[in-house]
Amino acid sequence: MAHTEPDTATRHLARRVKEVRTRRGLTAQQLAEALQEQGVSWQRTTVVKLENGTRENVTFNEVLALAYVLGVAPVHLMVDPDSAEPYPVTEQVAAPASAVRSWVRGFKPLDDTDPRTFYTEVPAVEFGKREDHPERYDWVWDITRYLTRSMGRLYRREDGTAVLEVELPAGGRDDSGESGEAAER
Repeated sequence: MAHTEPDTATRHLARRVKEVRTRRGLTAQQLAEALQEQGVSWQRTTVVKLENGTRENVTFNEVLALAYVLGVAPVHLMVDPDSAEPYPVTEQVAAPASAVRSWVRGFKPLDDTDPRTFYTEVPAVEFGKREDHPERYDWVWDITRYLTRSMGRLYRREDGTAVLEVELPAGGRDDSGESGEAAER
């Protein structure tokens, strides 16, 4: 019986790097040289080791440089856009590739993640107008309403701007000097 290595996020990345590199018409040597120009000290052998599975670790800086040099968003290297297979998030957690892509993009938490925790780190500016990403903002609007029930009144103006009205301490300003209406664009 043949021994197979467990599937990992790095193996997915390696497959995607090879696919995109090949589609771009680059050799392993050319990719290594392009990475060197960006300050990543990879050799042709480093590219080959990643692609054949003998290099198991890639730093986040290297992932960003690979994406930059190959001209793709990092998410497209990390998670195959056409995969229907479960994606190994950790050794114990796998999720559908489409769910992982949404999670990596910051659009939607994975199923076992508390949405109240997940959305606390989304910058207000990324709750922009619905027209920017309509598939995202339908559920973002729903979760924003849910999260703000105890904080004040949330509504959307005709121009698409989301407004949260909150009750502030006496004097009408909070410690930061902000007034009671915060608009997100």
